[in-house]
Amino acid sequence: MDVPSRWNSTYLMLECLCQLHVFVGQIIGSPFLASISAAIHLELKDYHWLFIPNLVTALKPIKLITSLLLLHQVSLLIFLYCL
Repeated sequence: MDVPSRWNSTYLMLECLCQLHVFVGQIIGSPFLASISAAIHLELKDYHWLFIPNLVTALKPIKLITSLLLLHQVSLLIFLYCL
C-alpha cells in the first residue's frame, strides 16, 4: 500500500487497470478461475469502472508535475554535489 507521500504507484496501477479493463473482465468471468467466491471479491462494480478513468484523468497532471519536480530536484542535487 502507498504511503501518503508516495501515491504515484497507486496512480500507475489504476492507469494500467483502465487499459486492461476488458481483459480483467474476461479473466474474472472465466471458468478457469479457481473459485466463484474469489471472483466475486475481485470483481469491480460498474460504478468503479466509471470512476477509475475519471480519477486517473484528474490525477494525471499532478503525476506529471510530481515527476518534473523530482527530475529537477535530482538534477539540482547532482549539480550541488559536483561543487
